[in-house]
Parts: sequence; C-alpha cells; structure tokens
Amino acid sequence: MVETLVRVRGIDTPEYGKRAKCKQERKGGEFARQRFKKLAGKELILHNIAFDKYGGRVVADVYSLEFRNLGLILVDDGHARPYTGRGKRRSWCDASR
Repeated sequence: MVETLVRVRGIDTPEYGKRAKCKQERKGGEFARQRFKKLAGKELILHNIAFDKYGGRVVADVYSLEFRNLGLILVDDGHARPYTGRGKRRSWCDASR
C-alpha cells in the first residue's frame, strides 16, 4: 500500500480549517471533504498521476472502485468548481458563488 497526498485534477474546492478565508468557505470546504470521503470509501483508483506543481503531493484523476469520477461528482453536487490550473480562482466567500 502507498499513502500520499493527492490533489483531484480539474476541480477547485473551498478550503476548510485554518486555510479558509471566511466562515462560508470553511463550511463549504468541510461539506466537500465529507462528501468526498463518503464517495471514496476506503480505496480509490488514481489515473493520469503527475507531480503537483507545489511539491509534496500528486495530482490525479480520482475514481471510486465503481469507476465514478469523484471530481466530476463534486462539481455536479455544487461542492467544487471546474479548474484548469490557469487564471485566478473566484473566491468562495462572496454571495455570487
């Protein structure tokens, strides 16, 4: 078994904990985290793995064992936004999210 930090490719989720910039973002980040854990179960499939630009983790397409793309599910559920890795990301703290 290998354990590593993984960034889900193609999505932006709100931060949770101390990294959140406002209460709304913190709450959204916790909802996204809990939804991801529920979808993921105990094992995941990582595809198209690459080193993250910040180091210390990898970026990958993440699937459940049923081959469901977890990033797309989070976007469809409203817990994440599509993100290409380019350009400025919108704030999760404004009312127009």
